[in-house]
Amino acid sequence: MLEEHKTINIKKKKSNRPIYYGVATGTGELLSIDNVERGLACGCICPSCETRLEARKGEKKKHHFAHENNQECLYGAEISVYCAFYELLDKSKRFFLPDAVLTFNSHKKDEIVKRGNMISLTKIEFHNDTMNYPPELLCYSGENCFQIVLDIESYYNAADYRSLKEYGKKRDIAIVSVEMDDIDRLSSFGELQVYIDTPDRKKWIFNRVVEEWDRKYREIA
Repeated sequence: MLEEHKTINIKKKKSNRPIYYGVATGTGELLSIDNVERGLACGCICPSCETRLEARKGEKKKHHFAHENNQECLYGAEISVYCAFYELLDKSKRFFLPDAVLTFNSHKKDEIVKRGNMISLTKIEFHNDTMNYPPELLCYSGENCFQIVLDIESYYNAADYRSLKEYGKKRDIAIVSVEMDDIDRLSSFGELQVYIDTPDRKKWIFNRVVEEWDRKYREIA
């Protein structure tokens, strides 16, 4: 068990985006927009700010949730995707890890030091601090633990990835990034499942195995 949460904050100004998952007030269940009634009858609140949502199901725009009072909730859409991803991980108890790749700054070709594979998860934790972003999504496989960072709509730049890598080193925790398409293509649990079951669009931000191989190469050099 990690002793602390949230020691990194990469929070940028973003415009409001459609929300496709809401938390049912009666049960706490996360529901997709496809499985609720229209308007306030949906009985849901925002997974991020916990404000009441209404389900907008018109004829022209794609069905989505919106805050009842139209308040600004900059990360409501992203947090809802994180919540849905957590729900899927918690149900399936599996995740396909990407290859661990050692990248060289010279003309030497990148080298795969450990092949990716599907692993079984024994525990998943989700911690959302509204003052920080990204939320903390932790996966455990036995005694091993790694953090998943969802890179939605190319949110992170090179400097952000360097910060995340330093964060992983500081805490000695592996971090894997999952690159996701635009929010409108993440509107159902089925569309998210592929990001769990395949190695596509994933990469290690920090991996102890890669760091160890990098150290060995430097010693030889």
